[in-house]
Amino acid sequence: MDQVGEEDASPPLSPPLSQGTFQEIWTSEIMVSPFLDSQQLTTSAQLVALPFPEEGGSPMEQANFSLLDSLISPTASPVPLAEGFAVPPLDDYSAGPGFTHHHPEDYPAGGGFAFPPTEDYPGDCGFGLEFEQSGTAKSVTYTYSPELKKLFCQMSKTCKVLIKTQVVPPPGSTVRAMAIYKRSEHMAEVVKRCPHHERHPDNNDGVTPADHLIRVEGNPQAQYYTDRESNRHSVSVPYQKPQVGTDCTIILFNYMCNSSCMGGMNRRPILTILTLETAQGEVLGRRCFEVRVCACPGRDRRSEEHTFQQKANSAGKPKKAPLQGRLHGAASRRPEAGAPEEDAPGRESEDERVPEVYTLQIRNRKHYLMLKRILDALEFQEAGQQEDLERCKSGKSILKSRRRGPRFASPHQKKVRVKDEMQDSD
Repeated sequence: MDQVGEEDASPPLSPPLSQGTFQEIWTSEIMVSPFLDSQQLTTSAQLVALPFPEEGGSPMEQANFSLLDSLISPTASPVPLAEGFAVPPLDDYSAGPGFTHHHPEDYPAGGGFAFPPTEDYPGDCGFGLEFEQSGTAKSVTYTYSPELKKLFCQMSKTCKVLIKTQVVPPPGSTVRAMAIYKRSEHMAEVVKRCPHHERHPDNNDGVTPADHLIRVEGNPQAQYYTDRESNRHSVSVPYQKPQVGTDCTIILFNYMCNSSCMGGMNRRPILTILTLETAQGEVLGRRCFEVRVCACPGRDRRSEEHTFQQKANSAGKPKKAPLQGRLHGAASRRPEAGAPEEDAPGRESEDERVPEVYTLQIRNRKHYLMLKRILDALEFQEAGQQEDLERCKSGKSILKSRRRGPRFASPHQKKVRVKDEMQDSD
C-alpha cells in the first residue's frame, strides 16, 4: 500500500501528442490544409508565435515544439497526414501546371493619371516620332500634316508611326498609346468606340477588347489595359531597338471608329498620347498629336490647311482702331473727300499741248506709201471721234434745257385760277 501511495504521489508523464497537445494546436489556428495557397500559409506562419521551450524544460515539451515547428515551417519536408496523401512544399505550387500569375489590369505608375498631360517631353532619351510623307490624293489611307500636327486616316487602316530615340532606353521599356478628348469640356470622358462598331463582327477578332479605339497591328506582344480609377484605355508594346541600317522603330496603329460616329467620338476632336515608359512605369518621354478618322483623309487635310492659312494671314494684318467717343447718329469724323486738285499753273492740259512731230526715214517707196495711208486713216478717225464728242455734248445741253422748263417759286404753291368775267347781256 505504501508503494502504491508513493507512485500516485509522483506527477504523471503525458504521452507524446496527448489530448492537451492537440487542443493547443486547435486553439492556435495553425491547422494545415492542402487547399491553402502559398500566401495564406506564409501569413499564418507569420501571425502565429510559439514560445520557445526553455533549456530546462521536459523532453516531452521539446518533442511537441519540434513537431509544431515542422508543420508551419515553409521549407519543411512533406509531412504525411494520411495514407497516400502528403502536403507538398510551398515552392511546388508556383511550378504546378494549374498555377497562373494574375496581372492587375491597371496602368503602371506613369499612366494612371485622371487627366494625362499632353505637353511634348523628349526626356533624356530624346524621344520623338515621325510619319512618312504622303500627299493629299484621294487614294491615300492616311496622311500627316506638320503644320496642324494632325493625323488624318481612314477607319481600321494601317497607320505607320516611326519611333526615334537619341539614347537607348533601359531594358524592358515599353511604348504606350492612349486617346483622350482635346477639348476641356470633354476631357473627363473616356474615348470609346460607338456601339455599332463595337458589336460589328467584322471589326472584332475576339482577342482584342471590342471597346478599345486604338489597336496595334502585327505585334503579338501588345497588351491592352483599362485603368481601374479613370477607366481609360491604352495599349502598350515593348520597345525594340532599330534594326541595322535604320534609325527608327516602326509601330502600326489602327483606329477602329470614325470621328463622326454617333454614340462614340461624335465629331469631337481627339488626341493620341505616346509615352516611353520603363518597366516600372516611369515616363521617359512623351509625344502628342491630333487625330481625325474620316473617309477621305487627303480632302480633309487640304481644307483644314487652307482654313489655317487664311486665319494666319488675317491675324497678321493690323486691325483698324475703333472710333472712340462717337455717339449714335453723330456725324462721322472722317475727312470729306475734297474736290480734285486743279492742274498746276506750270503744267499744260492735253488739249493745249503743242503736238510733237516725229520723223521716219524710209528707204522704200512702197513702204512709204503704205505708212502714209495708215497715217491718213488714223487722222481721219481721230477727227471723226472729236466731231462726235462735240455733237454729244451739244445734244445733252439742249436736252437739259428742255427738261428744266418753268419753275414755280415754291413746290407747294398752288396756281390761282381766275374766273373769266362774263359780259352783261342786253
